[in-house]
Amino acid sequence: MAGQAIAPAPFDVQGPQTGEVLQRVLFDLGVEPSMTVNEAAAVLRWSYWKARRYFSQVEGICVSYQPKRYKRPYRTFTIPLSVFAREWQKMTGREPESTEIIHRRIALAGQQ
Repeated sequence: MAGQAIAPAPFDVQGPQTGEVLQRVLFDLGVEPSMTVNEAAAVLRWSYWKARRYFSQVEGICVSYQPKRYKRPYRTFTIPLSVFAREWQKMTGREPESTEIIHRRIALAGQQ
C-alpha cells in the first residue's frame, strides 16, 4: 500500500475549471442551465420584487411549489437561460446574448 498511487477521481472537485466541467456534464445530460430571480434582477438592474413580478407571468419558467397545511406556501422560481434570453430580446429588440456573456454579467453583478 505504501508504494501504490491512488488514481484521481474522474471529476476532481478542486481547481478553477470545476464549474466548466459541471456545465459540460449537465449539457451532455440535456439539462439547461438556469438562473435565480436574484441573478436575473442583477443582470437587468431591477429590484428583486420587480423581477419576481415580471418573471412570474412569463411562460416557461420553473416554479417549485409545495403547499403545506397551516403554513404559508412558498414558490421558488428558476429561469432557464433560453427563457431569459427570449425576454431580453423582447425588452431590448436586439439579438439575445450567449450564455457565456450572461454568466459573466451574473458574476460581475455578484461582485458589486
